[in-house]
Amino acid sequence: MPIVRAGDGQSIYVRVVGQGTPVVMLAGLGMTSMEWLPYVAPFTRRFRFFMPDYRGFGRSMHAPMRSADLFDSHVADVRDIVEHFGLRDHLLVGYSLGGSTSLHLQRDHGFGNVRRYLHIDQSPFVGTAPDWRFGLVGDRQPDVAAILRRALAIVDANLASSNVSRMPADARRELASTLGELAKPLSLAAAVTPTLRTLFALPSRITQSLPLTSLPHLRVVLSAYARAEHDYRESLRRCDTPITVLVGMRSGLYDPRGQAAIADYATNARVLRFERSGHLPIMQEPRRFVRELGAFLDGN
Repeated sequence: MPIVRAGDGQSIYVRVVGQGTPVVMLAGLGMTSMEWLPYVAPFTRRFRFFMPDYRGFGRSMHAPMRSADLFDSHVADVRDIVEHFGLRDHLLVGYSLGGSTSLHLQRDHGFGNVRRYLHIDQSPFVGTAPDWRFGLVGDRQPDVAAILRRALAIVDANLASSNVSRMPADARRELASTLGELAKPLSLAAAVTPTLRTLFALPSRITQSLPLTSLPHLRVVLSAYARAEHDYRESLRRCDTPITVLVGMRSGLYDPRGQAAIADYATNARVLRFERSGHLPIMQEPRRFVRELGAFLDGN
């Protein structure tokens, strides 16, 4: 599988499958490139899929972030990947974090090489403002941001440890408990807190192999969502690339009204509503997702 040498000299793993029209697939937070495989498999005879592992995850786990801004770091890697493979007329798919990364790319560099874009369950502004109530968890965002800032303070106080596994035991427990407080506002399973405590208590060699236990990586991710400052609404007004907006109508993370509003900003956007899905339409309505992915790939 290809390893792309990024502009900062780090190695980024990119899973490449299929043949034909190039498609760049940007995953959500916590996903690896392997998790795309069941969905792209039916289309590999006509499309060639480029699926990177983000820094901190999968086979790019040990590559340090190239920027203190999560989306700047990811966008720089995407641009290096596009350049490495010589992709000049490709399709783009972004789910959740991958959606924000795609809109960050569009805002800062444009979609000049992107023929069309599939945006999956993500808001055009993760934050909130007097004119925008549809960011991450909506009205509950101040509570989530406060938890993230507390977790960030714990990480900052222990950065010298470099990894969760090397933190003092009491600091590990405090971090696990604090992150576990996100379960309720983010509509996560109640088992999140005890699971985190168990993972953080594992032997050092195991903990270091888990995703996002590198403290510098974790710091960048926590900071991105604690600040929630990137707003892509106005830049979408300058985008005439065809956009398909796939919305989980039961999404607890991003209000469907905010997701669908992308079509109010972009000049060439259409909305697909997945009525039985929350934030995971890929997994909650997989058969329909494969059908709609196929229609997007074919330009229908």
